Amino acid sequence: MASEKQPSAQPSPGGTLPQQLATGRKPNQHSAETREKIVTAAINCICRDGFQRASTNRIATEAGLTWGVIQYHFGDKDKLLKAVLDHAFANYDNLFYEVEHLADQHDLHTRLEKLIELLWQEFNRPSYLASIEIIHNVNRDPNSRLDTFDYIRRWSASVDSAWKRLFPVTATSPAAKRILFATLRGFVDNRSAGQANSDYSDDFPILAATLAALLEDSEHG
Repeated sequence: MASEKQPSAQPSPGGTLPQQLATGRKPNQHSAETREKIVTAAINCICRDGFQRASTNRIATEAGLTWGVIQYHFGDKDKLLKAVLDHAFANYDNLFYEVEHLADQHDLHTRLEKLIELLWQEFNRPSYLASIEIIHNVNRDPNSRLDTFDYIRRWSASVDSAWKRLFPVTATSPAAKRILFATLRGFVDNRSAGQANSDYSDDFPILAATLAALLEDSEHG
C-alpha cells in the first residue's frame, strides 16, 4: 500500500476498542481513553507511513506518549497490532449487521447499490486500511508472532453469511461476489496510490448493473 497520507482515524462511538488490558487488568475510564488514543495513533501511522515504517517510536510520538506507557497498556507491539485488528473487526461486525438488513429490500438493484455504498465507506476507513496493511505484512516481520489467520477466517465467514442472506438463490455463484470485492478494492488501491481521478461515484451504478445481470443470469440458469 502506498504511503500517501490517509484520513486520520477517529475513535468509534460506543467503545468499539478492546475493553480489556493485555495484562488482564480491568480498565478505568482514563486508561480506556489512553488505550483508545494509542490504537488511533497506530492506525494513523500505519495508514500514513505503511506497515514497515510504523515503528514503535513513531506510534509513541503520534500518540504523544512514551513507548513505556504503550507497553504498560499493551505489553508489546504484537498485542498493539492485535488491538488494531480487534478495533477494525468490531467495525466489520457493525458493517455486516447493516448489510444483512438489506435483505429486507426486495429490489435487487437497490440491494446492490446500498451494498456497494456500505462497502465503499468501510473500505475507505483508516481502520480497514490499517488492518489490511497488518494482515498483508505482519508475516514478513521476523520479530512478529501475531497470527492473523483467525481474522481472515472471520472476515470470509461474515462475507459468505451476508452474501447468502442477500442473494439466497444465487449464493452458489461466486463470480459476482469476486467482481464486487475486487473492483472496490482496486478503486481503493488506486486512490491510495494517488491516482488523479479517484471519484468513482459514476462507476458504482455501472458496477451495480453488471452485478445484477450476473446474479439474474445465475438465478435463471
